[in-house]
Amino acid sequence: MFTKQQPKEAVKTETVPKAETAPATATATQPVPAASPLDIKTKEAADYLNHLKRLQADFENFIKRTDKEKQDIMAVGNAKILGKLLVILDEFEHTLAAIKKDASREDLVKGVEMLYKNFHKILVDEGVHPIISAGRKLDPYLHEVLLTENKPGVPEGTITEELQKGYQLKDKVLRYAKVKIAKS
Repeated sequence: MFTKQQPKEAVKTETVPKAETAPATATATQPVPAASPLDIKTKEAADYLNHLKRLQADFENFIKRTDKEKQDIMAVGNAKILGKLLVILDEFEHTLAAIKKDASREDLVKGVEMLYKNFHKILVDEGVHPIISAGRKLDPYLHEVLLTENKPGVPEGTITEELQKGYQLKDKVLRYAKVKIAKS
């Protein structure tokens, strides 16, 4: 087939075009100089700062939203209780009208008892109950001591008299019971 060798010049001419194209492709694929560690850290810090700002704004919005929800819930609860108290107001108006008409004492007592029972029922329905004090040991979380007295035979710190009832709403004290206790 082909037995003659090509001259060396021909080989050189073939490699010359390859050499000319090689630098063109080498410049296109040359790596971009790497960013300095300071630039990388600065970008990371900026990213973290932006993320922190977004989180802080989200948290502030969450606080505002939950505060509004609490106020809305309280308004609904207040409206519910106030609606029940309007019934008591109506009964007071009827009682006052009866007093002005010179109703009998018996009718007035019945009217006031009805007011008391209805008001008490509303409080019980809402979870309000009296603090039982008489004869019990003083509990500073439930009782306020106004007076002390010497009572022979009664252990010190025992409540001898309830001067004003205390009330709790479930486990929260609404008003401390004002009491007199025994001392030795």
